[in-house]
Amino acid sequence: MSSFIRSVTLSAAMAFPLFTAAAFGAQIPVGYLFYNVTIPTATASFGIVNSTNTSADATAPVTTQVSFTPGSLSLSVLFSDSTTHLYSGLGDFTQALDLFSYDSKDIAVGGETAIPISAIFTATISPLSVMLFDSSMHTLAPTVTGSISDVIPGGPLQDGDFGVIFAKDAGTSSVPEPTSFLLVGVGLLIAGRRRLISGMRGILDSRSARVLGAVALFAVLLPSASFGAVTLYGASSPSTGVAGVTFVNVIGSGFPANVSPANVSASFAVTCGGPAVATATVSTITLVGGTTLRLHVQLPASLSNKIYQVSLKDAADPTPFASSNCSAVKVTHTNPTLSACLPTSSLGVLTPTNPGPVTAYVPNGAWSSANLGIQVVRVEGGGLPVSISTPSVTNSCSSNPATGQTVCVANNNDVYLLSGTTIGTTLSSGSTFAAGFSGGNCNNCGVAVDALNNRAVIAMGLSGSPSNTGVQVLNLNNNTFNPPVPLTRTVSEDIAIDPTRSLILSPGESGYYELLQTGAGGSVVEYEHFVGAGEFDTAATDCSTGIALAGIEFTNNVYITDLKQAVLTTGSPNTWTAPQQIIALDTAPYGGFAAGTSGMSVAPGSAHLAVVSGEFGGNVFAVMQLPSTSGTGTPNILDYAVAAIPAPPGTGGWSFGLDPHTITAYTSPNDGKAYGLFANSPAPSFLARVDLQCVLTAARTTAHGVTPGSADSCVSFFPTH
Repeated sequence: MSSFIRSVTLSAAMAFPLFTAAAFGAQIPVGYLFYNVTIPTATASFGIVNSTNTSADATAPVTTQVSFTPGSLSLSVLFSDSTTHLYSGLGDFTQALDLFSYDSKDIAVGGETAIPISAIFTATISPLSVMLFDSSMHTLAPTVTGSISDVIPGGPLQDGDFGVIFAKDAGTSSVPEPTSFLLVGVGLLIAGRRRLISGMRGILDSRSARVLGAVALFAVLLPSASFGAVTLYGASSPSTGVAGVTFVNVIGSGFPANVSPANVSASFAVTCGGPAVATATVSTITLVGGTTLRLHVQLPASLSNKIYQVSLKDAADPTPFASSNCSAVKVTHTNPTLSACLPTSSLGVLTPTNPGPVTAYVPNGAWSSANLGIQVVRVEGGGLPVSISTPSVTNSCSSNPATGQTVCVANNNDVYLLSGTTIGTTLSSGSTFAAGFSGGNCNNCGVAVDALNNRAVIAMGLSGSPSNTGVQVLNLNNNTFNPPVPLTRTVSEDIAIDPTRSLILSPGESGYYELLQTGAGGSVVEYEHFVGAGEFDTAATDCSTGIALAGIEFTNNVYITDLKQAVLTTGSPNTWTAPQQIIALDTAPYGGFAAGTSGMSVAPGSAHLAVVSGEFGGNVFAVMQLPSTSGTGTPNILDYAVAAIPAPPGTGGWSFGLDPHTITAYTSPNDGKAYGLFANSPAPSFLARVDLQCVLTAARTTAHGVTPGSADSCVSFFPTH
């Protein structure tokens, strides 16, 4: 269907009729059920928006504040694979900041084999005796209902699809009165999809023209709204999100006609009417009915973790306006640190979301090592290292900056949950097999934390699976495991989590690059892609662009692809494709990486810098400048610089650590710089922190080879004991 059919310009759609109180004999609107795409191609959610006591016109006629009973919330969602998932109660919904609306759990979209195509909402309400905007009193039935389906029968829901939540007017006929039939008729004609897209003007195709013609026909029979003060609902939908990542929706009434998204500015302030700390331009506008609009806007990346008041202003359209009040939104995470694409490498870094100490968690052990314990090392903020005893050999750690919790795993089934320098809880994973890699054997082979969803993913050995490997998700909200997921292809030595795209990246030693798509209820769907470029060793990816990498063991090569262009195809087996290439790094004058390009990580944030190293010895590493944009063409490494770690104080030289790769990268909350972090071997005695931009700009002997010694000042050392 043409994109014009899926959109209705505001000037035409403003003819959408309103109704007098007498017209509501059977049904009275009390809210909206919205389908909100919160992270494009990654997650969506349903918003239960309470419209009572929010305006004084027929689009939201109830002036009494009505509440949805939390325990009665029920949302039945039909997915494209014909399965139905029921979301109910406060286990699946969170209360919005206005205290009367609700947000559903996130739903993975994009590459999912099953995506929502329709939804039905029910709940009970109170009180039942209400006043309408014309001062008439009505008694409502206790159960309300609302539903959404796509314009195209069986088609997927898209951002902005919505349905009205109705309450029955108790004591009257359940059959809509004539005017109510007109409401239903027009609603079906422009059902659910009334998006306004900047620049979409001009000639509509014949099917779209019929839609608008039908709307205009009904409009002559019923009164239309007039422009008044722009009044916003108390909270956005959803009312929480991630700075720089999440799209939220500001809803209000009293908007004039002919509003262009490009001309509407959303201001974020700590107090309503206070100075703006950030602004953003509205991306799309959806006409809900009358003068009520839903405005889609991305939370600015500069926001910190707090509640903001959002106001709207338009100074460029024919009828300028400024909202008379504000809509609340809470930033729960910040983009660079909390939506980072973390790998399951050995080192965990606890980076606060605001300026403060940065702490590294360094396992003493490895897959091929028997050293017990974990070292806690401050790399920013000062302080002496602290040793933590463990009963088993620990190989990997990963931290959640939102909660301050660190998760470490041992070579057996042990999973340690740490707070600061204390192991608070020890769990046992579902691994049933010691997986074998070129660098050793492990039951639990690595762990990476998904900070956006407060969960950890453990790579493991799993008997009975085609590859004898798998992954298992640990819910850190309640310390419970999902069942282990068997994999067809061998899991990567270092998987990486992309929480914004609901993906686990797993390039393995068999030459397959697997994408594991996570979905509703913790499901994991495996998609395979055979590259055949050698033994993949580790995954790394830039969350902000979707540029994904892999190291290729025993070579100086790096694999690069663009997940923004990835096409996931279901079949036997499921597969994926995307533009890709293999890049051979020129390592002169250093002679190459020990055991090839092995460990790899991307520093989260706007620098788009990655770092790659060898393993089991050597001191050669490279800093890579990744592209800042994606989505077209074949991705490439824009520049790279090859250098060497100098000898730490009192040692004979640097030697990179063992599997699972003693490397990670982070962006400092204190100076904003991107750093690579390495540990040496066999039992880590030093951490080397490398200023990545410093290396990239150091003097070079060759096109990519840093002049020996000229990058030494970019490296700082921290003893682990």
